[in-house]
Amino acid sequence: MITTTKPEDIELLKDCYHMNGGKWQRFNFGGIRNDRNQDKDGFNDVIFGSTNEIMILMQGTTDPGKRGTEKSVKGVCHMIEGFHANAWALGWHGGKDKAWRHEAFIQVASVQYWRDKDKDFEISGKDAIIYDEPASGINIHSTMGDPSEVGPWSIGCQVVRHMEEFAKLRELAKKSGIPLFSYMLMTLKRENKYFYDMVFGA
Repeated sequence: MITTTKPEDIELLKDCYHMNGGKWQRFNFGGIRNDRNQDKDGFNDVIFGSTNEIMILMQGTTDPGKRGTEKSVKGVCHMIEGFHANAWALGWHGGKDKAWRHEAFIQVASVQYWRDKDKDFEISGKDAIIYDEPASGINIHSTMGDPSEVGPWSIGCQVVRHMEEFAKLRELAKKSGIPLFSYMLMTLKRENKYFYDMVFGA
């Protein structure tokens, strides 16, 4: 995990928000999606959280794993890039009988996504784009342990690779006092590559 309190870093992230139609709040979080090599099943994306005073950046995935992609009948969900406003609240991810159950960000409103019907890890003419649908379980949560592959950890959720890092993200959210959380998903490109390189190296 990378932590920065540099005002210039936070201002740069604010600029990224504005360029992508986002609204900056007391607490802000989102993902930077590297859409290459999705079939390799790696944690090759960045999940970030930021206030006006501090920013944290973590390894994670913004796309489903290989296992979910291959097993899904309807086509696994990929969140569409952009600003998703007031769509998550703190709650419990996983049933009471699950060892991996933990407090996370639970989807409570519609989120735009596409379904990978042809299971090729890319959006194409055969895939269904869903613009408005009630909460479909696209949560923002953590794994358990130190997995090297996405595997079963995402079938459409945004996932932080390490629980101890996710816990710090959750604490930032709680301190903000915001009841509903918005999420900014950006494709890796020039204006946000600086943050991606902070986590994965140039």
